[in-house]
Amino acid sequence: MSDYTANHKRLFRLGLNYRGWWFALGCISLLSALAIIVLMYSISILVDQVFMQDEPITFYDTAVIVLAGAIFFRGSLFWISEITVQHIASEIKQDLRMRLLRHMQKLGPSWAEKQSSGELAVAAVEGVEKLDIYYSRFMPAAIHMAIVPVVLALFVFGIDWISGLILIVTGPLIPVFMSLIGMKAQSQTRKQWKTLQVLSSGFLDAVQGMRTLKLFNRTAKKQGEIERISDLFRKNTIGILKTAFLSGFVLELFASIATALVAVEIGVRLIEGHIGFQLGLFVLLLAPEYYLPFRLFGAQHHAGMEGTEAAGRIFSIMDTPVRSNISAADQHKQKVAIPSGPFHIRFERVTFSYSSESDPVIKDAAFELEPGKTTVLAGRSGTGKTTLTRLITQEYVPDKGSVMVNGIPCDLFDEKQWLGQISIVNQNPWLFDDTVLANIAIAKPGAPFEEIVEASGKAAAHEFISKLPDGYQTRAGEQAVRFSGGERQRIALARAFLRNSPVVILDEPSSALDPHSELKIRKSVKRLEKDRTVLIIAHRLSTVRNADNILLLEDGRISGSGSHEQLLNTSHTYREMVTAYTKKS
Repeated sequence: MSDYTANHKRLFRLGLNYRGWWFALGCISLLSALAIIVLMYSISILVDQVFMQDEPITFYDTAVIVLAGAIFFRGSLFWISEITVQHIASEIKQDLRMRLLRHMQKLGPSWAEKQSSGELAVAAVEGVEKLDIYYSRFMPAAIHMAIVPVVLALFVFGIDWISGLILIVTGPLIPVFMSLIGMKAQSQTRKQWKTLQVLSSGFLDAVQGMRTLKLFNRTAKKQGEIERISDLFRKNTIGILKTAFLSGFVLELFASIATALVAVEIGVRLIEGHIGFQLGLFVLLLAPEYYLPFRLFGAQHHAGMEGTEAAGRIFSIMDTPVRSNISAADQHKQKVAIPSGPFHIRFERVTFSYSSESDPVIKDAAFELEPGKTTVLAGRSGTGKTTLTRLITQEYVPDKGSVMVNGIPCDLFDEKQWLGQISIVNQNPWLFDDTVLANIAIAKPGAPFEEIVEASGKAAAHEFISKLPDGYQTRAGEQAVRFSGGERQRIALARAFLRNSPVVILDEPSSALDPHSELKIRKSVKRLEKDRTVLIIAHRLSTVRNADNILLLEDGRISGSGSHEQLLNTSHTYREMVTAYTKKS
């Protein structure tokens, strides 16, 4: 089974979750078929009455009243059908988008960091929107085609078996021709969707890296790449439109020929007196209505292919397994209540690797983080310092060993509740395109303004925030481009002070600060240590010297621990790091 067919069936099964609405839509199609029969019968009666029997008609004739009623009834059914399909499509899109976003959250930042932001945005926004046509047009057209032609063919076969036989034989041939043409359009649609993903990703990269492109004088080259991809997308789109128009031409031509065939055989029999005028006209009026659902389905077939191709990327994300090394038995263990702080965190021979094929990043790590003390994690870049912090926050699960909190395995805690006990300041903190006040208050929703100002003051951020054009109501902008690296770190540090949690993890918060602000933050961090568990990833010698305990991480292992003076005497690697930093300074 091809990926396209599998995605198509999966989309169909997803729609069947709303089988009550589809059943209602099927009933509407059945009623539409009956309305068509009544409508065409009334028209045939009136035409026969005027042209063959030479009798005048009035607004009070039964046929006129029935005709008006059938037209109103059919229009009402169409209106109800449109409302129904739009409701179904909206519900399915909302449900699928929420499931997609929830799964992406479960996959976590470590997975998202390896993906293209442009492709993810296209899948979550444009990809889901492509399904609107699939569920509001393609599937309703399929249901309509499965009901209306069957009802009309059986009815015509009952009153005129010759015409009915022609309809039954020619009708199914239309989907066959449509499928043959669709095979060509399928590959074109796949190319178009892939090109759109590349175009979106490339354009996003160009916008975000515009300053770098300008500095290195590479704007023309990047512009040429985007133009080339845009032109390729245009050509793929034109190719799909050509195929769609060809498909529409074939369907219209075949339906016209089949209708003409019915008209010819009725005309011949009418001349020979084998069929009455009113009955022949009635059957002839029903013939176009019989082929109309096939033509409508063919018109929506390409929209269905676009939705199916877009769903391929969505399903590939949703099928990505959430990395977990917890056994099935452990997953059903009852979550335990988080003990009250302060917290004593202990790594018990923890080993972790990003995949079963790769070498462990953390190897047999065993150490303790004591409350009321500042523990510094030192080591060269790429040794696994950030990975250790992510093991504490449950973003990763150890392959072996356990992360214990007050003697309880960390993985037994509810993730949200445990994260509520932790404040984290990353080296490159993310600020949302919102006000500075909202960016700080995210750490403690509903916090009073005075409390936010106090936290900003402790983080040495209030002074520069108060000088902004709108103070705390100033918007950060996309990626906080209006702030320097040091200002972004101070805003992030204000979040930590506002949250006031028992566990604090700092990825060197003073690395981008001037000496004056650095001194202020070091004093503030010192106040955080009381009754709190503080872990700092060190990049500066000043941070290391003031630590209560230093953990030296080397090649994924804790190769040494102790104070600054102790490690200078016992660790050759640590001495080299200190010497290199001193020479650099």
